[in-house]
Amino acid sequence: MCIIDFIRNHPTDCIIAIAASIQAGFAFALWMVTKKVDQSNKSMNMITEYYSLSKTRDSFWDFLTMLYGRFKKIEYDQAANVIKYKICSDGYPDPDPFKVHSLLAHIRKNESKWEQLSIWQFAKSIVSSELLEYQSEPHVRHVYESFEKLVGFWNKWCIVLDFSKSIEPDIAELIILSWIELAFVSANEDKVKSGEQPFLKLARDRYKHFKSNNPYNAL
Repeated sequence: MCIIDFIRNHPTDCIIAIAASIQAGFAFALWMVTKKVDQSNKSMNMITEYYSLSKTRDSFWDFLTMLYGRFKKIEYDQAANVIKYKICSDGYPDPDPFKVHSLLAHIRKNESKWEQLSIWQFAKSIVSSELLEYQSEPHVRHVYESFEKLVGFWNKWCIVLDFSKSIEPDIAELIILSWIELAFVSANEDKVKSGEQPFLKLARDRYKHFKSNNPYNAL
């Protein structure tokens, strides 16, 4: 039976089928529009939160620069000129801590193998017992609060970042946050914490892209 004969013999069925197809098409189109609007709203919320952390980010780097100057025994201005450059040249932890069952076990197994010994020692100095004794002081306490806010932001929004081109993460920020996270786990001997934090994956992936397109990897 040809299609024309079928339509002639079953007009009602054909109308119902056509109506169902149109309805399904509209439903799919509406779902796509809703999804796009939802992604756009999430992207705008992410951007708003990102810029709301500008002062937090600035004070975080200001304190890190002061500590780096103390760590390297150089003046603040000199430290400010080199800190991000050195962080990027040392790079993301290798072996990769993302998705390991225990970050502490990973650290104990691999810290002697890390070629980035300088940045690891710096990260540990940030959470050293000597510094922790002064965490009641506002400027010291603030760096830990800033660290938690920045890590929280990237853990919350890094998936949204996949379809938003409005923010280009500071690779130095992601790298140093990764090292400080490991330093906190090591200092606290946190045997429970795993490497399942999304920001570690974001830092790893962005560093790989950065390294393949940047002369830092030639240092």
